Parts: sequence; structure tokens; C-alpha cells
Amino acid sequence: MGSRLDRDELVSHFDVRELPDGRIGPTDLDGWARCLDLLRSSGWQIEGVPAPDAEISSLFDPEGERIAIRCFVDRGRVQLNVLPTEPVWVDFDFAVAELGEQSAVNALAEAIRRLARSVGAPCVLSPAGGAVPVVRYDPTTDSFEHLVPPVVEPAAGDAVQITIVHTETGMCLTSAPFADWREVQDSFPGYKASLEMRSPGETLDYLRLEYGDDRPFTDDEVRWVAGAAGRTSWAT
Repeated sequence: MGSRLDRDELVSHFDVRELPDGRIGPTDLDGWARCLDLLRSSGWQIEGVPAPDAEISSLFDPEGERIAIRCFVDRGRVQLNVLPTEPVWVDFDFAVAELGEQSAVNALAEAIRRLARSVGAPCVLSPAGGAVPVVRYDPTTDSFEHLVPPVVEPAAGDAVQITIVHTETGMCLTSAPFADWREVQDSFPGYKASLEMRSPGETLDYLRLEYGDDRPFTDDEVRWVAGAAGRTSWAT
């Protein structure tokens, strides 16, 4: 992946309405001190950063007030919220909806790069509330890496066929190629019904609309199936 984040690849990991989680670490109070020093001197528009003489440990006082340090990059069009939740992590979030252009993703990548370098630890990005990181930045090599394959709509003629299959024993998502529904029926014992999706994005939209929070497949599972022809994932 290298030192550049591609806009389409990055946003394919997330719902446009969510605030993905960023996490830098592990670190300690010294790492937090370097992070705060960077924020004060970064040249970004900053709101809520503690004064230089503030006691850093007080940010994590369970009895104290929780704060969010707001950082505005890309000429104020992209907001990062740095969240002092634990001394061992520098957590932050950002809005996918603000990443409409490659320039916005470039600004986000540069902010991640500078924050991770100041702390001296890698950074991972995950869907909001998700436990599975999808992108990692390593400051020692100045490189971003997709930990989960991104889903980018393929060019015409290169699309991976995705089919949702219902059987008597369960439901699966498959990227195996089929000529028609009869071939799907012949391939799955106990076949009941199937639905062909035109793209990975359509698959994600259908599952979110049809099942809401009780989706039978996670976004990561959809991306994995869509990553290559012939993959199948059964709902658990």
C-alpha cells in the first residue's frame, strides 16, 4: 500500500455515516506529552487542548471531566477528535462523510503520520465500535497497510459475482461464478432461494437495509468474499 492512502480504498471499509476509530499505541504519559506538544505546534486549528503546564495524568482521572481535543485539517474541512480515554492509547475518530475528495484523505493521512511519529507507535483504523482493525500505519517504515482487503467497485468486465444463498440449513454469501439460479440450486443441497448482487457495495447496502443491526454477515466478511472469486462464507 505504501505511504499514500487511496480515498476509494479507505472509505470502502466504512459506512459513510459512521465515525471510525483510530488508535495509536501502546504508549505512556510521555507519549501523550509528545502528542499534546505536536497538537499545540502543528499549525492545525485546535480546540480543547490542555495548557502546557496541565497535569497530563488528570486527563485520565475517572472522576474528572472527559474531553475531546478537536483538530481541523485540510483547511478545516476534516475534523479529528483526539480522545484521552486510557494512558496507554491515543484514541481518535473522524467522519467518513468529510472524506469526499482525495485531498481530504491526504490531509487525514498526514495527520495520522504526524501523530503516530510523535507518539512513537503504530496506528490502526477500525470501523466504529469494531474490534477488527482494517488499516495500519507503521511510523518506522512510513507505510499504510490494509489489514482487510478493501472493496473498490471493479471496472466493467472485471466484477466478482456475489450471490446470497438460502438453504434449509443456513445462509451463505459466495463469490463462486454461476450462470443462473439453476446452477446455484445444483451447487447447494437443500437450496431454497438465492439473490445475485451486482457489486460489493450493493451487497453491503442490501444487508444493512434488510437486516439492520442483526446482519448475518459483517462488513469484513463481505469484503473478504468480494476479494476473490470462489470464496464462501456461512452465516453463524
